[in-house]
Amino acid sequence: MAQLDRTIGTISTRFVRCGKPQCHCHNGVPHGPYHYHVYREVRDGKRVRVSRYVPANQVADLMAELESRRRLTNAALKSDFRDLKAISSKFDHYITEVLTNAR
Repeated sequence: MAQLDRTIGTISTRFVRCGKPQCHCHNGVPHGPYHYHVYREVRDGKRVRVSRYVPANQVADLMAELESRRRLTNAALKSDFRDLKAISSKFDHYITEVLTNAR
């Protein structure tokens, strides 16, 4: 199995009811919160949703890693957009020049 990339996905928080008929969770507050790292990976050529339990003492660290990845990804996308916009502007200028000279 490949090394888990902890910087992708999101955190899901769940409250659950157990299977014990006499447990308080059936008549009141369910058990939890339980935190899970949820992401997608490819298994046998198909993308599947994976959910892994995260201990409470590790949730804050994982949230910080995920937020850092989001910030870096957004910055890269903005940079790529600026580059594409500059290329598009140069291309528009070139096309205008070619069409002007063709007359």
